[in-house]
Amino acid sequence: MRKSSVLTAVWLLMALCIEAQTVQYQENENGDGLRSLSIAGDSMNWTVRADGTQYAAVTGQYAWGQVLRLPQGISCKVRRQTDKRLGDLMETYTLRNTAKTAIRLTETGICTPWNDNYPDAQTCMTSLDSCLMNGVKGAGESPAMMKKDSIYYWMSSHTTSWERNDNMYCPATSLAGPWTYRGEFCPVGSLTWNSQCSFLLPLPNGRWMYMGDRWSFPPRHQAATCVWLPIEPKDSVLNIPEYMESWDVAAGKVVSIHYKNIAKGKI
Repeated sequence: MRKSSVLTAVWLLMALCIEAQTVQYQENENGDGLRSLSIAGDSMNWTVRADGTQYAAVTGQYAWGQVLRLPQGISCKVRRQTDKRLGDLMETYTLRNTAKTAIRLTETGICTPWNDNYPDAQTCMTSLDSCLMNGVKGAGESPAMMKKDSIYYWMSSHTTSWERNDNMYCPATSLAGPWTYRGEFCPVGSLTWNSQCSFLLPLPNGRWMYMGDRWSFPPRHQAATCVWLPIEPKDSVLNIPEYMESWDVAAGKVVSIHYKNIAKGKI
């Protein structure tokens, strides 16, 4: 974003796919987020309360409409209005750069915490959008799941947008839980070998492959790469102890790459 430039982003929230019904909302006292979002005639609040009473970790900075990680020199003005004809809520975010240099906005986000607070596992699993897990507290993103020897393994990244972090995992003997938080499956500080989990691929030989993405390593999203490493679940434990530049899919072990042979087309 260049100096003095203005970027306007318009978010149109349709009435939750229900036509001819009016979206109602209440803003926080300072007007920088929503404390309630509902449909006329329905008591359901569709956004998570951001005062710490519903979830201790969800406070004011994560209210609906809050803009996260604005770089220094960027200002944001939010305007909300309800379409009188359709009843839709329209939010307009105007970002202005007052700094002396160009600023990247790739790490900036807008909070939209839907209130997926389901009463039981069956409702959770049959819902349209739910990431709640029985027995696990906290938040995660980009989940992946596998099953081996009657044990389910669920892993996810922490909520750091595109930034890599030390991903976590939880095993369980049933999809309904309870799930047990086991912490990291890569060495702490490796930032999951500079990646975020995206998928767990079963291989023909009974082994498994971890598939992660590198959105911000290096910090060029158009050049994002992948991390594919062998992962072997055993006794409810997941572990990727080392990073391998190349490895044998059949054996799950490191193999050497002869770059001269690659250049000659022999590999």
